Amino acid sequence: MFAIWVGFGYVPTGLIVGGQLAGQGGAEGMTFGQALLAISVGEGLLLILTFLLGLAAMRTGLNLSLISRISYGKMGMILPMLIMALLTLGWFASIVGMVGSIFDVAVGDLTGITVVNGLSLEYVLLCLFWGAVFTYSAWRGITAIETISGWAAPFVLIVALVAAVLMVGEFGGFDKVIDEASTRSGMSQGTGVTIMLGAWIAGVIMGVDIFRYAKKVTHVFIGAAACFILTNPLLNIVGYVGSISTGDSNFITWMVTKGLFLTIVGVTLWVLALWTTNMSELYCNALYVGPAAESAGLRLHRGKIVIVVGIVGTILGS
Repeated sequence: MFAIWVGFGYVPTGLIVGGQLAGQGGAEGMTFGQALLAISVGEGLLLILTFLLGLAAMRTGLNLSLISRISYGKMGMILPMLIMALLTLGWFASIVGMVGSIFDVAVGDLTGITVVNGLSLEYVLLCLFWGAVFTYSAWRGITAIETISGWAAPFVLIVALVAAVLMVGEFGGFDKVIDEASTRSGMSQGTGVTIMLGAWIAGVIMGVDIFRYAKKVTHVFIGAAACFILTNPLLNIVGYVGSISTGDSNFITWMVTKGLFLTIVGVTLWVLALWTTNMSELYCNALYVGPAAESAGLRLHRGKIVIVVGIVGTILGS
């Protein structure tokens, strides 16, 4: 549970939210102290919601679709399952595009060929390749997610911390970051907390499908804490600091501009981090589409759903 949720929690949303709290792009922001309060309240509420849903999953051994069938009935559960299916498809496609983008920045436009809407051939091919990799991994199931998350997570977190320290040093030190952050204003605590919750509520609900494998209540709390006490708050802070220091909450973009070594480390980190998240998106998607179809009188195999949705998501992402 810890390994899966550390990896699942590492998603660019955390960095983006941190940048939003800092007022990235000229929007209203908040001071560092106010941002820490919003992060604490938001992550705390997400932790509670995840734990309660995970507790239900652990005690029943049921996934989200089966619990929804108890709550809403056989036909009533179709609507929430379709909503979650669309959300996870959208996330899968977005993450495929994010991986393609960071490779595109690192590699550049080598062929000079434009496929459609200004997208280079390299970008499209990279998206198609990584979409296929993510789809295959999700097809393998929960054990593949656990395996990749287990050895990728520590590397991801360490590099995130090191990158944050380097960005702050380049800016002139933490004191200067705080001074600059003190000029950010206009965003209310209510808005900050709402951003925190809105960015992760779908992931909280997806947790039901992961926590059904938990054996004890403590396992549920450890998994939820791995995401909402360790990984996600760290990314929020790194995103905030990165936005103040460089103008971009995504520290990978900064790493790619700092020479070959950091480019390789950054690209590798990006792939590993998003790999774990995207497998979970596609794995859970099949657990929504299949039962919804069954309630409508159709029987679809999980593996086939993963492959079809993976292909659709990869095309959309590219």
